Amino acid sequence: HTTNSLLVDVRSTATGVLVTNASVRLYKTGYDTTVTDGSCGQAFFGGLASGTYSVEVSASGYTTYTNSAVSVSGTGRLSVTLD
Repeated sequence: HTTNSLLVDVRSTATGVLVTNASVRLYKTGYDTTVTDGSCGQAFFGGLASGTYSVEVSASGYTTYTNSAVSVSGTGRLSVTLD
């Protein structure tokens, strides 16, 4: 457990099924980390400073998702659907 963290789950818009092996990038000034989600379709980022981050999620066969206004404060969760 860390003070500020973000759990990102990635699903297919068409089927609602978790997308495995997606690349999840979380970044802002001074922080840039990319995690590949596992068989659970989730990526975890811990030990974060509170603030606003950008997220980019990509997976083979899907359109890349981007969001530049992800607020992290405490324990957060972001659900992403890929087309």
